[in-house]
Amino acid sequence: MARARAVSLPQAALLVAPATVVANALGYAFTLVLSRLLGPSEYGELGSALGLVLIGTVPALAMQPVVARHVAVHLSDRDAGSTDSVVTAALRRAAVVGLLTTALFVLASPLVTSYLRLDSPAPALWLALSLAPAPVLLAAQGALQGREQFARMSCVFVLAALGRLVGAAVCVHWSPGVTGALAGSAAGAFVVAALAVGLLGLRAPGGSRGPAVPYGEIAAAASAMCGLLVLGNIDVLLARHYLSPDDAGLYAVGTVFTKAALWGPQAVSLLVFARLAQPDGDPRLLRRAVGLVTALGALLVLGTAVLGGPAVRLLFGEAYAGVARDAWLFTATGAALAVAQLLLFARLAVRDRVLPVAVLLVALAQVVVVVAFTHASVEQVVRTSLAGALTLVAAGYLLERRSRPGAPPSDVPLGPADPLSVAAP
Repeated sequence: MARARAVSLPQAALLVAPATVVANALGYAFTLVLSRLLGPSEYGELGSALGLVLIGTVPALAMQPVVARHVAVHLSDRDAGSTDSVVTAALRRAAVVGLLTTALFVLASPLVTSYLRLDSPAPALWLALSLAPAPVLLAAQGALQGREQFARMSCVFVLAALGRLVGAAVCVHWSPGVTGALAGSAAGAFVVAALAVGLLGLRAPGGSRGPAVPYGEIAAAASAMCGLLVLGNIDVLLARHYLSPDDAGLYAVGTVFTKAALWGPQAVSLLVFARLAQPDGDPRLLRRAVGLVTALGALLVLGTAVLGGPAVRLLFGEAYAGVARDAWLFTATGAALAVAQLLLFARLAVRDRVLPVAVLLVALAQVVVVVAFTHASVEQVVRTSLAGALTLVAAGYLLERRSRPGAPPSDVPLGPADPLSVAAP
C-alpha cells in the first residue's frame, strides 16, 4: 500500500479536532437524553455502571497505540497485502482480549450487582457484553492511525459515539430502565465495531499470517492508561455506594462537567505527543502546552462558577438543581486531570514509568480517604477528587523538573517519525 501525500500537522488537526468535538458532543447528548429518560435514581445506577465500563475498556484503549505502531512499521517497507495480514492478526488478538474481558466481568457480575445496589444482575451482564467489541473497535482505529487514514479514523470516532447514543435511547423506549440503556449501548458497540473493520478495506487473507501483537506489549500500554482512568472514574462508583440514590444521581450529572473539562483540551495532548518524543524538540513546548491547557481549564472553571446553576437547570432540569453549587468543583477536577493527562503523556513519550505508578498510588489514596472520612455528601467526595487530581499534577510537574531524557524511545506508538507532518487519507 503506497503512502498518501504528506500534509502539515495543522491540516491533520483540522481532520481530527472537529470529529473529536462532535464525538464529545454526542457523549454529552447521551448524558442529557438518558438523564431525562431515567431520572436521578436510575441515572445514578447507569452513571456508576458506565464508570465500570470505562475502567473495563482499559485493555481496549491499549490496542490503538500498539496496533498503530505495528501497522506503521510494516507499511513503511512492505506491500498492502503484508500490512493487511498484520491488521487481521491484530484484530484476532483484539477479539481474544474482548472475550477475556467480558468473561472476567461476567464472573464479577454478582459482586457488581451487590456493590452498585442493582435490582437484578441483568445490567451487570449487559455491561460485561458491551466490553467484548471494544478492543476490536480500538484496534481498527489503531490500524487507521498506522495507515495515516485520519479521515476514516475521524468517522469512526463519530460513529462510536452516535451508535452508543442511538442504541441506548432506542432500547430505553423498548425496555425502560438501566438494563435497556446498557443493552442498547452494547448493541451499538457491536454495530460500530463491524463498521470500523469494514472501513479498513481488508483484502481476503492469503496464505501467510501476520505476526500477532504480543500480549505483553498490550499489557504495558494498558498499565499507562489504567491509573488515569481509575482516578477519573472511581469517584462516581464511590458516590453510588455511599450516597443516597438521589445524591448519587446528582453526582453522576456533576461528572459531566468533569468530563467536559478533561476531554475538552485533549487535542493539545494528541498534537504535541510526537514532538515531545523527539530528541531535538523545543524544550519550551511542554511548558506552552501545559500553560494552554491550564488557561482553558481556568476559563471553564470561571464559566461554571458564573453559569453553572442556570446550565444545570436548563440542560438537566430542576430535579438536578442540587448539584448546581458544586458544579465548579467538578469542572476544576476535570481541568486538573487534563493537565495531569498531558504530563502523563509527556512522561510516556520518554518511557518514564514513575508517573503511571504515582497515578495508581494517588487513586488508592483517594479511595482510602473517601471510604474512611469524606463520603457524607456530594461536596465531600468531589473535593477529595479535586485534591487527588492536584496531587497528581504536582507529581508530574516535579518529575518533569527533575529530569527529561534526551533520546526518545524506539517504540513510541503515537505520532509519525516526522512530528511536523502526517499523511492525508
